Amino acid sequence: MSRNDDLRKMLRASDPARDREMSPVERARIKAALATMTSRPSRSWAPLLALGAVMAAILVAASLWISRSPEPAEQAQSPVPAPTPPPVAQVEPSRPVPVAVSRPPRVRRAQARPAVLDVTPRTTRIDFTAPEGTRILWFVGSPDAKELGS
Repeated sequence: MSRNDDLRKMLRASDPARDREMSPVERARIKAALATMTSRPSRSWAPLLALGAVMAAILVAASLWISRSPEPAEQAQSPVPAPTPPPVAQVEPSRPVPVAVSRPPRVRRAQARPAVLDVTPRTTRIDFTAPEGTRILWFVGSPDAKELGS
């Protein structure tokens, strides 16, 4: 005898309505109620764990990318000495010497645009139904309700 058989015997022995016969209507009602009951499937943790693993991998990759140290080849290069300027000819002290200076490129900034008010007429229709069944139509923003066919 299995465990389910023992449980079934215990339930039948403790049933308060075991001597009472059920009508066919009651049986049909119970069968319909049992047929419509659905069990909730158990939720799997696999999608949640996969999402967590992907987020952790992205976080590790981002932190490595941000805090990456310079390449060893870049560290091995010695700084290039600045070239020595050519000898400058003697210039009279009263005249300034023109020097070519490169200016940084000019950055174009976004121009401010004024806000535009949307002035197109819009009509909102709201329907109410009173407890007695009377329908109430309310047109918000309408210049004249007669123009809307109400």
